[in-house]
Amino acid sequence: MSQAKSFSDLNLRELVDAMRSPDGVDVQDRRHQLKTYPQCFVGSEAVDWLVAHLRISREEALEVGQQLIERQWITHVLRNHPFKDEYLFYCFC
Repeated sequence: MSQAKSFSDLNLRELVDAMRSPDGVDVQDRRHQLKTYPQCFVGSEAVDWLVAHLRISREEALEVGQQLIERQWITHVLRNHPFKDEYLFYCFC
């Protein structure tokens, strides 16, 4: 059984609170193609944060991020991407 499977019992509310804290992911207004997306974070930076704070692999961090999307704690700013380890913008719901 992979370590990521154990995250089904993870308290996602506490995780999101930690991600939103001053030591969490960098949330700010971001610009792409002349459009500003308010108060969002970058997927690859969130993966970095999850890896460092949960001591898991990048693959496992992607699984946790996707769980956050599926349980509607976070979303892609345009709602057209799953959670990816890329320069894509996500925000808290």
